Amino acid sequence: MTTVFFEVVGDPVGQGSVRAIKNKAGHPLVVQGGSAEAKKRLMSWRQRIGDAAGKAALGHVFTEAVAVKADFFLPAPKSLKAGVRWVATMKRDDVDKLARALLDALSDGAVLADDGIVARLTVTKSYAVDR
Repeated sequence: MTTVFFEVVGDPVGQGSVRAIKNKAGHPLVVQGGSAEAKKRLMSWRQRIGDAAGKAALGHVFTEAVAVKADFFLPAPKSLKAGVRWVATMKRDDVDKLARALLDALSDGAVLADDGIVARLTVTKSYAVDR
């Protein structure tokens, strides 16, 4: 089994839901929800993921079933007590939205032929404390 490990530094951005709208001609169009600023942060985050993963995979594109393990470290709130090293977070981005951004970035970045080949997905999120 091939293992590819990489780290992306920065504030993780979850990928929200898409929504269907009609264009001027009345044809359906699927768009990513959120503000222009949120879309910009998401695209930047996905680009960093794709770049890091592509570099770590040495150009290999996975076409068979894969397992993906991801640990997201979100900025710790100022209210977090000193000395606490790990705390699971229940606020901010949903873990599934973080995973969606990750998997789309991996398939856009040509590391996964398609995110549908992911057979096992393990995702955690916690506060980044002493990292």
